[in-house]
Amino acid sequence: MVLVTSTTEPQSADPGASEEVLLVVGVWRSGTSLLYALLNQHPQISLMYEGELALLWPLFRWRGGTRWPERWELWNRALSRHHLDASSFPPEIRDLTAACDAAYCAAAQAKRARFRGEKFPSYHDRLAALARLFPQAKFVLIWRSPLGICDSIARAAKTSAWNRRIGLLHRALFGCEQMVLGARQLKAMGIRVHNLTYHGLTADAEGELRKICEFLGIAYDPAMTELGSADRSAVPSGEHHKLVHSERVRPESSLSGALDPKFQKKIERYQVRWRRIYGEEWRADSGAVAGRKEPGALELIVDRIFYRGLQAWDFVVIVAFCFAPMKLWRRYRELKAARQG
Repeated sequence: MVLVTSTTEPQSADPGASEEVLLVVGVWRSGTSLLYALLNQHPQISLMYEGELALLWPLFRWRGGTRWPERWELWNRALSRHHLDASSFPPEIRDLTAACDAAYCAAAQAKRARFRGEKFPSYHDRLAALARLFPQAKFVLIWRSPLGICDSIARAAKTSAWNRRIGLLHRALFGCEQMVLGARQLKAMGIRVHNLTYHGLTADAEGELRKICEFLGIAYDPAMTELGSADRSAVPSGEHHKLVHSERVRPESSLSGALDPKFQKKIERYQVRWRRIYGEEWRADSGAVAGRKEPGALELIVDRIFYRGLQAWDFVVIVAFCFAPMKLWRRYRELKAARQG
């Protein structure tokens, strides 16, 4: 998964088409998968699991959406993971909002759900861009402390190649701040937003789900908390998704110790800084950090440059994917799978 950094995302062509769209966003390892599984238990909610079609906006803006279902499937197997038929979609759609909405409607068709959409961690730093695509959508933002997120990434990296990617911890740390800034933009745009924390969800799932249902204007369904009966077929297997595939919601565990102590101290320094700057907007808290100072000027500059460089590389990957011949990407996927196998 990669992030879009360009400021030229397409605008929504038909704002009315997205009035029943629900988007669940949070930084990676912040509980979006768990929340997805619980919300999808409701008969009026149908979310895709990281479809990520919106990440491929250059395919629509610069290539006219030619053969987008095929290329989308090649990107992350979203169609096959959600049991959707590529031939059921128009082979060419120029408007990204229309393409995303068509995908959401197709995924929600079996349930005839009122709310359709997806859980979308890879857009935690582009909330305003999502809101421009779906100006009538409702957002549910889930927050977790940077320490909890990065510790979870470090723990997952032991068994997951995706979580071992270069710079992921850095992106997750700064993604927490970017999500605060994005939430501020959503508020200024008048977008409807509901906030909850990972700690709150795991400590009192029923209470948090009731609040979400109230926010959406639908009746609470007790089946939502029955994690063991949730459809998790689109969620990858593996130790890093153990909680999502378990029978019940468990309270947030303490730090595992998998995180490098130096990086943990860096997180603590930034938490002191962001708590001071954002006040009540800083929901990604993990308690007081006694005696910790804020990062110095040099650390701020170097870390920010590194973060922007990682985002720029993500954008290069997206553009390359949207324009390179599909045969080339299929071959790349085959070679990558062979190495991992």
